[in-house]
Amino acid sequence: MWLVGGVALLTVFMLAMYLKTFGTVLSNKQDVWGQFGDFFGGILNPLLSSLALAAVLVTLRIQGQDLKAAQDENRQTNLHLDAQARYIRLQSFESVFFRLLDLHLNAKKEFTLFADGVESKGVSGFERVGNELSEFELNTLLVVVSNDEARSAELISQRFEEQFGNVFSTYFRSMYQVLKYVDAYTGFKSSHMPAESLVNPSLAVVGSDLVSYISEYQAKRQYVNMLRAQMEQAERRVLFSSCLTAKGAGLKFYVEKYSLLKGMNVQRTSLTDEQAYSFYSSSAFHGHESIDYALLKANDKKQPI
Repeated sequence: MWLVGGVALLTVFMLAMYLKTFGTVLSNKQDVWGQFGDFFGGILNPLLSSLALAAVLVTLRIQGQDLKAAQDENRQTNLHLDAQARYIRLQSFESVFFRLLDLHLNAKKEFTLFADGVESKGVSGFERVGNELSEFELNTLLVVVSNDEARSAELISQRFEEQFGNVFSTYFRSMYQVLKYVDAYTGFKSSHMPAESLVNPSLAVVGSDLVSYISEYQAKRQYVNMLRAQMEQAERRVLFSSCLTAKGAGLKFYVEKYSLLKGMNVQRTSLTDEQAYSFYSSSAFHGHESIDYALLKANDKKQPI
C-alpha cells in the first residue's frame, strides 16, 4: 500500500512541476514534451528503482519473520510431540512394571515351605527359614569365604542348594525380572529433572554426564523402592545369602546398585555388622544420599552378563 501511495504522490509532484514550468495549457510542441520526458524520466527512474529495492527488502524481511514464526511453531509442536511420546512410553513402561511387580508379589504370596511336617506360606515361610539360615551363615558364610571369590561363590552355591534346594527359585527369578526391566529402561535419559534435587550435596562439581546418570538413576530407583517397600526382614535375610551364590551374581548386582538391603536388621542374623557389610558394597545398605555416584556409574560396566 505504501508503494502505491508513493507512486501517487510522485505523480502529483510531477504534474505540479509541469504546471509550474510550462503553465496550465498543454503544449503542442515536441521539444517541450521531450524536455519534460527527460526531466520526468531522470527523476522517476531512480525513485522507482529505489522503491522496488525497498519493496524487495521488505518482502524478504516479512518472509524471514514468517519463516521464524513457522520454525517456532514447529519447535513447539515437536516439543509437544516429544512430551506426548515420552508420556506414552512411560505409561507403557509402568504398565509392564506393575504387572511384573504383581507377579513377584504373587510368587511371594505362594511361596511354600514344608518343614517338620508343617506347611508355611508367604512371609511365614520366609520366617521359618530363619533357623536354617543361622546355621548357613555360621557354618558356610564365615567359614567358606576366602580370597578366591569365584571358588567361594561355588562352594557357597553348593551348600546353599544342599540346604535349601530350589525352594526360592521362583521368588528370586521374578524379583530379578522386575529389577532387570527397570534397569534396562532408557526412557528416563531424556528426563529434564532438576539436578539440584538429585545430586549428593557433598559433590561440589560434577560433569554433565554424571548429572544425567544421577537423574536417570534416581528415576529408576523410585520404582525399585516400590519393590523394596514390600520386603519383610525375613526376605532381606534370605536375599542376603542367596545373592552370594554363583547363580545370584546377577541379582547381587541390582541389590548393590539399588540398595535392596537398606533397612536390613543385621542383628537378626548370625553375623556382626562388620561381617555382613564385608560381603557387599556399601551401596547395598545405604540410602541414595550416601551413594558415591561416580563409583556407582563405574560399576555399571561390571554388570554380570
